Amino acid sequence: MCAYCRRCFQRATPSWNTGVASARPARLSCGLVSEWRCDLSSFLGSGIYWAADLHVGGGGDLNGTAYIKEPIACTEWERRAFARLVRQGFPGAEGLDARIRAAKWLAFYYAAGDRLGAIAALKAPSARYREDVFKQADAPVSHYDYKLELGWVFVDPAHRGNRIAESLCQQLLARVPTSCVFATTRPKNSSMIKILNALGFARVGKPYPRRNERLVLFLRSCPTALEPGPVA
Repeated sequence: MCAYCRRCFQRATPSWNTGVASARPARLSCGLVSEWRCDLSSFLGSGIYWAADLHVGGGGDLNGTAYIKEPIACTEWERRAFARLVRQGFPGAEGLDARIRAAKWLAFYYAAGDRLGAIAALKAPSARYREDVFKQADAPVSHYDYKLELGWVFVDPAHRGNRIAESLCQQLLARVPTSCVFATTRPKNSSMIKILNALGFARVGKPYPRRNERLVLFLRSCPTALEPGPVA
């Protein structure tokens, strides 16, 4: 198995079947159950992805599949479908094609019938954008360590109430356990704030203007930002 599989499935028991490594189901803290599969052919190609079959714990009726993919591993159709949901959830988003391609990871949730029902992403915004956000929010730390942004979290209204957004965000963050990550949301977006709090983010600074709305900044700190290295 590749290094990524060893790191991500270290507690799983792999079984080989037509080039696919299957992991034991693992219960997520949000109550969902995932069965991770690593498509080995992706490592021989141009990208890496994981798939998870999701259902709600406790007898829920949600059925679907979540994919966590690098943009380079996505088809053009997938990137366009992702962009459509971004525009639906975040009207006025600009330069989407380039920003989607520059992201670290993209998360897709497909409901029964292969309908794209939810998305999320770990974005890799420019240093200039990060500096501007942290400065406007009057953040108590530097933007330098926070190179990833959790964002574009959107669930189609037909699939809301099933904690899909929390599951997608959790799975994205699991790919970067030691990275500093920031996120922004509207002060009155209670559902997103609840998700961020559950995932270890803390609100910092003050609300700041962005286009025609106000946003607040949340940070998930990383060890390198909190623990200085040894002094020679």
